[in-house]
Amino acid sequence: KTNLIYWAGFTPSLEQGRVNNIPNIEVEYYFIKRYSLSIDAVYTPLVRKNEGTEWRYIDGFAVEPRVRLSNKNNDKSNFRGIYTGFYGITGEFDFMYPPLGNYGYTGSYYGAGISLGVVFPLIKGLALEAGLRGGYRIDNWESYEAKDGSCYYMDSGSQRGFKLQGLRLNIVYRFGGKI
Repeated sequence: KTNLIYWAGFTPSLEQGRVNNIPNIEVEYYFIKRYSLSIDAVYTPLVRKNEGTEWRYIDGFAVEPRVRLSNKNNDKSNFRGIYTGFYGITGEFDFMYPPLGNYGYTGSYYGAGISLGVVFPLIKGLALEAGLRGGYRIDNWESYEAKDGSCYYMDSGSQRGFKLQGLRLNIVYRFGGKI
């Protein structure tokens, strides 16, 4: 699987704006008739624009056990329709954006919550998946000022709370079985 929203350049939390693109991959293992385990990762190398005055970096990893709510026949080869699950995430970020001045933020995040989505079969082996994640997230950050080719520490802190943590519009190819 791959999330088209991340390829369009929107960060997983959608809060830090847009970057050029965020390569991502997701693998889902289907087992025991209605259950699956999804593991996904996002990564964008440090992207510099405007001669080093703007940059963005993000990476992340998530694990999500799921159950299919619409698999009425308990057919292991029929993993489509509505699913729900819970997930855990972790990752790092580094953003500097000139309209905010020469100030940037770097840090890490982690969290957990619930997910909800739906899978629509397209053609032989291909499907489209739409979903969202929401839950509790903790961002630990440090702010800095970039000046004369160096970064100077300014402040640090933590943000905590419940929020939307990701949207997905995945293109899915399933090896083995049917969708």
